[in-house]
Amino acid sequence: MMVAVPLAGAEQRLLHPSVPVAFFGLAALAHLGFWLLLALLPERVAVIGGPGPGLAAVHMLTVGVLAAAAVGAVLQILPVTTMQTAPPLWVGWALLVLIGGGGTLLVAAFLTISVAGMIAGALALGVGLLLFAGLLGRLLWKARAAGLPDTLPAVAGAAVALAGVVALAVLLAADYRLAWLPDHGAVAAAHLVLAGYGFMGLLVVGFSHILVPMLAVAEPPAPRAGRTALVLALCAVAAAAAGLMGGSVFLTALGAVAGLVASVLHVDTMVRAHARRMRKRLGPSFVLIRASWLLLPLSIAAGLGALAGIVPPLVFGVLLLPGWLLTILLGMLQRILPFLASMNTVRRCARPASATALVWAAPLKVLAVLHPAAVALLTLAAALDAPLLTRAAGVVGVAGAIAFLIHALTVGVRALRHRRRVGPKPVRPGGTAATAA
Repeated sequence: MMVAVPLAGAEQRLLHPSVPVAFFGLAALAHLGFWLLLALLPERVAVIGGPGPGLAAVHMLTVGVLAAAAVGAVLQILPVTTMQTAPPLWVGWALLVLIGGGGTLLVAAFLTISVAGMIAGALALGVGLLLFAGLLGRLLWKARAAGLPDTLPAVAGAAVALAGVVALAVLLAADYRLAWLPDHGAVAAAHLVLAGYGFMGLLVVGFSHILVPMLAVAEPPAPRAGRTALVLALCAVAAAAAGLMGGSVFLTALGAVAGLVASVLHVDTMVRAHARRMRKRLGPSFVLIRASWLLLPLSIAAGLGALAGIVPPLVFGVLLLPGWLLTILLGMLQRILPFLASMNTVRRCARPASATALVWAAPLKVLAVLHPAAVALLTLAAALDAPLLTRAAGVVGVAGAIAFLIHALTVGVRALRHRRRVGPKPVRPGGTAATAA
């Protein structure tokens, strides 16, 4: 089997298109907003010790881009890969209101330094993310016999980590008013580790075993090939978070070392799958995906350096968030968006559109140059504490974000044009649309 995703009948397991469009649209706009904040307020975004533009930018990236895109993608990809019915439309919109609305309120509250807004935003966002975690658990339970031994345990670990992220987020927001945490900074660092490496990181690791072989047209890794890396990653996240909250440098460092080993094993599995590909020219998306394989262990090494006091902590944050996570997300999304749009034309149109016909390559080539350049500039700015370089990174990042937005809009416009050109799927005498074989 060359593709790790059961595509037969996949169009019947798709969400209503308005749900992924809304989540991915939110992610694309927040992506632009993140780089705009850096370009407009370079001196203030580097200060992340308390409420202000710095935390607003961080949460615009983590909630607005990473979490929104992850929720939109997982709600669609997991039912397709496990051959389950997609969640109903009302669930998708409830998640969008809670996560999108709560995240927007939280970012606005950080910008205006409104403690009441922070608490309200964290609570709304927390309810939305817990609802998503519960839905994820339900999908995982129903899919336990689906035969995805590396993906499903990783997604389960991500769901557990997400519950920890939400709990710490509410504690941190309330601490601005109640001052009940003995070390706010340590809890915030544990929150970052659980969010970055626990929730998002485990999702990336789990779904990479499906998406990388699918996108590269390669044999998927052998079953349980990633099990050692996954066990190490779970132990690493738990140890690092516990060490940070408990004030144990040894336990934190032990978790970081275990995470570094896990990252090397994971990257090795991905590189081996990539080397066995049938499709030799993979396009701009794999420029970013391959770059992310370097950024993952580099971010953990920077975390160890920050723990030892030889690397500025901000460098670690840059390499983790706009570095590893945003880079691999942009690489995956530029292939996922046309794939899902194509699947929806199978369900709705008389003749389906191919994914490649929905893509304009020019903005993706621009993004493949500008995004790594923006990350490199921002890393250098964090290392040198240079606001001018932060502004430069923001300007370059804005240009890259516009290129990605053009890509997303092009996919949507071409899918709509295709539907109007070929017409809807013929209706059977019983009143239902004919299903493509």
